[in-house]
Amino acid sequence: MNNVIDIITEYANAYEKLENFQKNNNEIIPIGDQKTGVIGEFLGAYILKTIYPKAIIELSKNHSQKGFDISINDNKNLHYFQIKTISDYSETGISSKVHLHFKHKTITQKLNGLLIIFLKKNLLEGKYILLNEEEIEEFDGKRLNRNKLINNPKTKQFKYGENL
Repeated sequence: MNNVIDIITEYANAYEKLENFQKNNNEIIPIGDQKTGVIGEFLGAYILKTIYPKAIIELSKNHSQKGFDISINDNKNLHYFQIKTISDYSETGISSKVHLHFKHKTITQKLNGLLIIFLKKNLLEGKYILLNEEEIEEFDGKRLNRNKLINNPKTKQFKYGENL
């Protein structure tokens, strides 16, 4: 596990260097928020393990924006969650679109939850909000805005290695 943390820390340092380079050389390499989604999924699994400690949590093999990112089996039901990550590197603070319905094994399914992660620049801490099935209805087909969600009363702070 320390390998993953070491790699993410190195990546965060390299990311910062690249971001600074991009700001002054955007004709060479455009400014953008890259790879934070997979780091968000990694951290999201740990966040969900703290919320559902007895459940079996599994990352999806489907890395489409139109599917689920994590499944949770609580021995009664299988629940599907999408994770959206917005880092402090994002200039717009806006995520990709949320899709409530998706095909899984030829059956159309509906998300049971949406985990939104707001990552700090070190990519190992930030805030998150977990929305349930009813709360995510309004977001179907829409992009999420950090400024509208980060101060929601349900938002919690996290730091890998401390409360994850």
